[in-house]
Amino acid sequence: MTTAFHQPILAIRQATLFAIAVLGSHSVAHGQSRPWLNDRPCSTALPASAFRLDTLHPSPPPRPGWPAASCATLHLGGTVCASDSENSRTIRVAGLRPGPIEISGYVYAPFDSVQVIEADLGADNTQEIIVAAVHEVGTGLGIEYWTVYTLVPGLTEWSRDTVEVQDYAFPGSWVATPGERRCNLLRTEWVWGWEPGRQGGLYLQATWLAYDDGRFVPRIDRPVLRRRLLDYFERLRGQRVTPDAPLGWFRSPLALPFVPTRHP
Repeated sequence: MTTAFHQPILAIRQATLFAIAVLGSHSVAHGQSRPWLNDRPCSTALPASAFRLDTLHPSPPPRPGWPAASCATLHLGGTVCASDSENSRTIRVAGLRPGPIEISGYVYAPFDSVQVIEADLGADNTQEIIVAAVHEVGTGLGIEYWTVYTLVPGLTEWSRDTVEVQDYAFPGSWVATPGERRCNLLRTEWVWGWEPGRQGGLYLQATWLAYDDGRFVPRIDRPVLRRRLLDYFERLRGQRVTPDAPLGWFRSPLALPFVPTRHP
């Protein structure tokens, strides 16, 4: 029997249980709304057969009259060599069918950084050759401008895709999602934006790109994220202490999905 004395106690107990249920469901929904928190760098989440960084070594010039080069020996066979001369760089892949391929471009950077990666990006048993190269470093914030080339040798020609990335870094620019064997490119770039109640500012924007049928395409199950460049983030970025940057930068609660809205 419920007496008048017990009714307020029951009401309080029911209200407490309801509040706990609401808070619990909100916590689960919040975790589900940030699925990228469980993503990991491909270099640790995938086996070496699916993703590996090759080592570049000083090598003789690939051609007579060329400057000295840095070369990596591919597990596929063949080599990738990068050679800089004044303000230009030539990347040459040789020793594979359908024959050598060369990529030339400008470089205005105070340091020389080229990375060679072999990976099965699409988890389709096709090995891609990835060459990431910095070609410019801006003044002020020191934004690094990188080009990521993805090359696949065919019987008669090369398949090639190119993506421009700002502040690319290994290993955090290559991201695996839980339960998948594919490797995604986390494309980052600096953009100007705004938030309600704030003036305009600079944001680092991240887009998950999946490699599909020879091309990088945005993933629809990952939002475009933005993190505003505030003082702490600027110091963190400058100190280079985040081992899996840029992915690690977007684990902050200050990294939010971008929803296009019209500026008032």
